[in-house]
Amino acid sequence: MTRPTTVRWLMMSLGILLAARGIGGLLAVDSTALWANLLGIGGFTEAEMRFGWLGYAMRILYLIESRLWIILAFPLIFRLPWGRDIVLVVAIASMLVQGCRLLLGSGLSAGIWLAIFAGMIALFATAPQIKSYLAAGKA
Repeated sequence: MTRPTTVRWLMMSLGILLAARGIGGLLAVDSTALWANLLGIGGFTEAEMRFGWLGYAMRILYLIESRLWIILAFPLIFRLPWGRDIVLVVAIASMLVQGCRLLLGSGLSAGIWLAIFAGMIALFATAPQIKSYLAAGKA
């Protein structure tokens, strides 16, 4: 059984990292540069040229996703009970974006982000310590 302080530090660290990813994603320029691929945002211009409206939809979904990661930091850091549900929804949306990037040939970067988001879904959906920690925050 995980101690509450360990879960607290995990949630705070994860909240800060997700907020940093969201801010970095909004500030990064879409390109095939290393920084853009590390953040998981490269290839949108190519997607728009190859797939038209689907490429534009993918870019819009990414911009929404980036803002949601920033918003999501607050329930994780401040222990709000709805944070767990929002993590699951945003991680699924992020998997859609990374899946499209993988189909476009973004390769290893998209695969790593897919694995990270799948791990987050598995962690938040199955770990009872996280659910009880966030649920106890409203008391």
